[in-house]
Amino acid sequence: MRKKSLIVTAVLIFTLSFISLVKTGVMAKPRGDHHPVAKAILEEGERQFIEYLKENNPEKFEEMKDLKTERPDLYSKIVRNGIREMRILRRLKKNDPAGYETRKKMLRLKDKNWRLGKEYRECKSAGRKEEIKKEIRECLDKLFDLKQEENESKIADVEKKLKKLRKRGETRKRNKKKIINQRFNQMVGDAEDLGWD
Repeated sequence: MRKKSLIVTAVLIFTLSFISLVKTGVMAKPRGDHHPVAKAILEEGERQFIEYLKENNPEKFEEMKDLKTERPDLYSKIVRNGIREMRILRRLKKNDPAGYETRKKMLRLKDKNWRLGKEYRECKSAGRKEEIKKEIRECLDKLFDLKQEENESKIADVEKKLKKLRKRGETRKRNKKKIINQRFNQMVGDAEDLGWD
């Protein structure tokens, strides 16, 4: 079962990578020549992302509608990033609830910064501009701390995996002859599998 899910994941990653290459012009093809399955996957991801925006950020949703016709390249980039972010959130929600909450806070802060930046560019009042600058700096400070927390969590995960791999390597080293004999017996048809890999 796990092997099938790994294969499906690999195919999906390959398909999405290919779509990204085509869309960015690295492998330029006329827009309508995408493989039907890849196109359907992209369209479904776009639909889900736009629906998410509609429910959670109506202002950005309205801007995306305009971008789709006015700047399709930017629209596609935002949609691709949004789809990727939604996948990360789903995976975190399932596997790492604390990481999920951290990521949600980061997204809220990014969105707040985006709105503040827009307000700053449109603002005429020097006093309000100073207030906005202060708010942006506060958001960036919090965002940095959350990113740092996320990075430290990733480092801890890698260290845990490394420790497990080292332990496995030491066990394999101690059992070298046994593993080699078992593999030899497999190759000549005399043994059951005890773990060559």
